[in-house]
Amino acid sequence: MSLGIVSSRPEIKLLLNAVGHHAQAAGASRCSIPDGPIDWDDLLKTAQAHGVTELLVSPLTSQSARLPGWVAQRLSQCAFEAVGQNLKRTSQLVAVLQLLSDNGIRALTFKGPVFALHMHGSLGRRVSNDVDVLIDRPNAARARAVLRADGYSLAPRRRHRAGSQLYGLYPPAGRTDVLCSGRPGETDVDLQVGLAEWPHGIRISTSALFDRAVTVDVAGQPLLTLCPNDVMLSMAIHGIQHGWSFLRAASDIDAVAAHVTDWDEVIAQARSARMSRVLWVALLMADGLFDSSIPDRIMALASQDERAVAVARGAAQRLFANPWHATVEWGARDWGPSFQEGPFRLIGYHTRKLTHEWILKWPWDEWLNRRG
Repeated sequence: MSLGIVSSRPEIKLLLNAVGHHAQAAGASRCSIPDGPIDWDDLLKTAQAHGVTELLVSPLTSQSARLPGWVAQRLSQCAFEAVGQNLKRTSQLVAVLQLLSDNGIRALTFKGPVFALHMHGSLGRRVSNDVDVLIDRPNAARARAVLRADGYSLAPRRRHRAGSQLYGLYPPAGRTDVLCSGRPGETDVDLQVGLAEWPHGIRISTSALFDRAVTVDVAGQPLLTLCPNDVMLSMAIHGIQHGWSFLRAASDIDAVAAHVTDWDEVIAQARSARMSRVLWVALLMADGLFDSSIPDRIMALASQDERAVAVARGAAQRLFANPWHATVEWGARDWGPSFQEGPFRLIGYHTRKLTHEWILKWPWDEWLNRRG
């Protein structure tokens, strides 16, 4: 389904052709450099702003005859650095997961290096800034204590927003706790007890996620992670939490779509979790931008939700409406209500949102000096 993206810039057309899953698999046979001048500096800056530079490497470097040497060198360096960073993240993940396991805390990882390898097919195709670990909510405080005993520390006061909610007035409204490592080469560990922010009203059982989890071998290390069907739901949620403001969010959905084994089960789980429109928007974005490997019958179902079509079309058109350095996220007041299906869920969303902002978050934000 076309999302009506209008751009005369050949850089945007080349970018969209290059970062899709089909181009990653087929290389130059799927993505060709168009005739005419290309502003390569603008292309690279746009890709960097949208978090998809690593996805340019395979399709473009396979066309070395038409690719400027300095561009090929920069892309190769980018892929090399991505692999190195993901290997460091893998080493840290293995240590964290083993530490939690030794203390009787079950945990799995998602996004990061396991997502790069499992969904994109290479450690050099996606990087992340932190380590994401999913644990059961009752184990949150114990996991924090275990990591702190291992040398991790709480985030600086102004950044310590997630844990303040998880251990605040109403713990079920909290979702994450961030702990920082002071060891060279390591990054923050993002302990998550759920996939969605509380105001959205999405209900996904963490225990069920563990029951369906699979093991992926990353650099010789077996890592427990979400099954592809659950990865699709988690990345759809990730997209709305960032306002679908970055092309990488849609490219992730495009990559996951090629690994989904049972679309009917994905749809059933989305309905059960009260996130059907969240899923429809994700699929519409991926298919509209990249012509994804999503069955026609599934896209027909997504297209029946007129509100989802409108949201996806607006998000896609905003992607490149600004200069490369000015990607803009929608504010929560404009974005969140769009995903609520029916008046009762909309009322519930606004109730949770007001409670979250003015009862659960407000005193903590005041204490952390973040309201300004």
